[in-house]
Amino acid sequence: MFNQKQLSLLFIASSFTAITADANETRKNLIKESLSSNLIVAQAQMTKELKDQTKDKKKNKKKNKKQKEEATEKQLKLKETDKITIKRAKWILKKKKLFTGTINDKADKSLEAALIKFQEKNQLEVNGKLNKETASLLIKEDEFNKSSL
Repeated sequence: MFNQKQLSLLFIASSFTAITADANETRKNLIKESLSSNLIVAQAQMTKELKDQTKDKKKNKKKNKKQKEEATEKQLKLKETDKITIKRAKWILKKKKLFTGTINDKADKSLEAALIKFQEKNQLEVNGKLNKETASLLIKEDEFNKSSL
């Protein structure tokens, strides 16, 4: 059968095969662990980036909303004389059957719509705003109608 030398070589070969198999298994496990930890790190980075993007979007949304509110507030902050002009403009536009809203001193959508109609009818710059040109023509027409009665 096998002599002592051959048995020793068989033992060494089988031990080497076992060690190689263990080393391969260890290598596979290390690769799996490495990939797993890299995946965890990548997921954490992506999660952080998504959170940051969401925060930025919320910030920008708040900023845009605030800017819109400030612009609207600025438009609606009027001097007392302007409020009288708005109320008077609504009366004049109502007499001309261009305004159907509530007569008050607030610039609103119904006033804007009536001003657009008036501006189009009188070939003025159409912007729905009660600017000097529109206001003065409204007042002139109202005074003309008062004097013709």
